[in-house]
Parts: sequence; structure tokens; C-alpha cells
Amino acid sequence: MKRFKEPAPEYPLPTSEWITPSKINPWRGAKREGSRFTDWQYRAMARMGLDPLTVETVTVRSLVSQREMWWPTGTPNPVYVFDCPILGRRKDGRLLVLSPRGMEKLVWPDGSIRARKSRAKDRETAHG
Repeated sequence: MKRFKEPAPEYPLPTSEWITPSKINPWRGAKREGSRFTDWQYRAMARMGLDPLTVETVTVRSLVSQREMWWPTGTPNPVYVFDCPILGRRKDGRLLVLSPRGMEKLVWPDGSIRARKSRAKDRETAHG
């Protein structure tokens, strides 16, 4: 059952960002107008010897927080949509990617960041 009739609005990463030094969000990074990746991702790819023009990518969707953007009550949570370079694949299907902050992070093949509810339930039954 869907919670909202209309789809969640999708936005590219902003061109500027707020940085909280005590709590860095790996899924945020300022992206220059017309650029494929953030500066953090370009620097990390240069360190790793990856070519930004040919690197394989996955499109990731990250929910926008209320701290970042306002949206009306009763409407879907906006989503940032961005590409992340794929660094590797795991046996469980997850992808190792470079987040917009230039950190190595795991995502699901469909680009979702959070664990699926069915997988979370499987873990609960396995451990509980």
C-alpha cells in the first residue's frame, strides 16, 4: 500500500552544502553545475586511479532531511538523486561505491541506501 498518491520529488545534489564537523553525512557533497560527480568523488577517484569518464556508476537515492529542505506536511519526502562510482560488488549483491563525500559505502543494486525491511526481518529471526 502506497502512502502518497504522487511520487516523491527528485532533486540533484545542491551546489553548496552545510557541513557539521561532528557529524559528516557521507551521502552529501556539493556538486558543481553540469558536473557528473562531486569534487570529493573526483579526488578519491584520482587517488584510486579510476577514470571518471569510463567508471561504472549506480544511481543512488537519498532522502532529504528537514534540516536541508522544507516540504509541506502530507506530501512525500523529497529525494536527492545522484550517481556514485562503483568500486566493487559483494557476494550478497551490495555494491561498494564512492559516496558524494568521497567515502567508500555500500548500497543495494537498485541504488537504495537503507536495508530492505524483509532483510531486516530475516536478520531479526536469525538472531532472535
